[in-house]
Amino acid sequence: MGDYADCVWRVGRKLGRTIYAVLGDGEREDGTEGNCDVFLGLMETKELAQDVVDAHNDNLPLSIKGVDADWAESAE
Repeated sequence: MGDYADCVWRVGRKLGRTIYAVLGDGEREDGTEGNCDVFLGLMETKELAQDVVDAHNDNLPLSIKGVDADWAESAE
């Protein structure tokens, strides 16, 4: 498994208990095109999964989150 600490994370779309690193669309290892998000783990509850994702994403630099740092500073 790679190091996904610098990626935005999300919860799963169906059960909401899984956690994924968001890599977006691209070419998969099997050569097909599509979603390349990587499964990181499974939590006991939806709430716990969301709390973990929120805590991780809150600590990422704005540039990784896709937020323009100049805009963020001017909004303060």
